[in-house]
Amino acid sequence: MDSISQNKRILPLDGWRAIAALGVLWIHAWTYCQNPSFRMAGMDVYKMISILGNGVDLFFVISGFCLFLVLHEKPVNRQTYFSFLRKRWWRIAPAFYIAAVVMLGCSGELLSGTGVYKLLSNFLFLHDLLPGTGISYPFWSLAVEFHFYILLPLFLLLSRKTGTVAALTYVFGCGLLLNMIFIGDDWRYTLVTKICHFSIGIYIAYLYVHRIELPSFLSKRTGFFLALALSFAGRTLMSRSFTGQPDPGGRLAIAFGPVIMTMGFGWMILNSISYPPIGKVFANKLFLFYGRISYSFYLWHAFILGYAGVWLHPYLQYGKYDPLILFVVTLIIVTPLSYLSWFLLERLYFNKKKNEAISYSDKSSYPV
Repeated sequence: MDSISQNKRILPLDGWRAIAALGVLWIHAWTYCQNPSFRMAGMDVYKMISILGNGVDLFFVISGFCLFLVLHEKPVNRQTYFSFLRKRWWRIAPAFYIAAVVMLGCSGELLSGTGVYKLLSNFLFLHDLLPGTGISYPFWSLAVEFHFYILLPLFLLLSRKTGTVAALTYVFGCGLLLNMIFIGDDWRYTLVTKICHFSIGIYIAYLYVHRIELPSFLSKRTGFFLALALSFAGRTLMSRSFTGQPDPGGRLAIAFGPVIMTMGFGWMILNSISYPPIGKVFANKLFLFYGRISYSFYLWHAFILGYAGVWLHPYLQYGKYDPLILFVVTLIIVTPLSYLSWFLLERLYFNKKKNEAISYSDKSSYPV
């Protein structure tokens, strides 16, 4: 058995999920502490690792990859379409709905008119489009994710007619155009500006499925570090302090920065799953554990972080060590909670898949 796969599961993907989930917690802890600096050797370490905060973008790339594996060999018809949506709903909805109810209950809004409106908006995955319906700030990505589920079979239908590469080129080009048109916080949390992220995931899945190898200088260790550099370049372009939003050049940088960054993410993922020495780094036991519970971890981390911040407030001076303290304390609390959520809510989905004897592609997919 391949050392980076097990039971037809692509193990390095769990490593990337772990990095994404832990990175999102880190950036939220750093932001909560008002983004202090931590300088070493003349460099601000915290700013250098701020790219970890783009874990949601990484999740979207992984999702595009996994779900292409789920559907690429299946016929695109009404039955497949609604079966796919039903399975995706069962994958993400139970844990999400429970988390939403608990958080609204703790805020005292659950039985109010506002609370019912928020809950209904979230249950219908419309909370990224309806102002004032947020329950927990990480939840926005679940709406984007579900909207992607709705459109993915339509993309596959297009690819059946034009070919996958042509369809990807068209969709990716539309995504770039939308990124240039819709700039600002009103759009950055919607599918409109995330189409390229999912497209990149689909493209690396296409290369993986068809065993299309990259040129030697773009693969293995060299390719991995080039991809890492590309991701940092894209993250730099995303910085508003670097670009300045009103400037036309800055506008383009903000639009293209996330795309360049996620291209780097996708490139690194492809190298990690096609080159075992790199894949083993991401398939270590700790990463596999956090990758497995990453969805529940993502759901609960902000909720726990808020309480941990309140508890630690008398001891936090917003110095350089405070984000680390808040990160570690939150991690200690949210880890067992996430495992419990996975065990009670998510595991039901995977057990159901086993009972239905799902195909290889579905088993290899562990979506965000």
